[in-house]
Amino acid sequence: MKGNIDPAWFVITTFAVWRLSSLFAREEGPGGMFNKIRAITARISKPIWDGMICMWCNSIWFGMIAALFFAHSFAVWFILFLGFSAASLLFEALMQFLGLRMV
Repeated sequence: MKGNIDPAWFVITTFAVWRLSSLFAREEGPGGMFNKIRAITARISKPIWDGMICMWCNSIWFGMIAALFFAHSFAVWFILFLGFSAASLLFEALMQFLGLRMV
């Protein structure tokens, strides 16, 4: 699948990037797991904590990881991770516009 990404896979991966970004940025998670991770991170490093609660920042990191599964070169990886991040943020904006924000 490297180098060629089906539009359906792009959409599915975008939803995955959005979901992971949302989980890490603002959701409690099972047993408050993500709250605990954020609390520990806040004690260790304020800049890392700032990035962890930022939906935009998380979408970049998770977009980078997701793009590794499809890219066959650095250029393709770079374009894909930006695309995954941007598409997940557009989905987030649509959710907020429609009043369907998860948290």
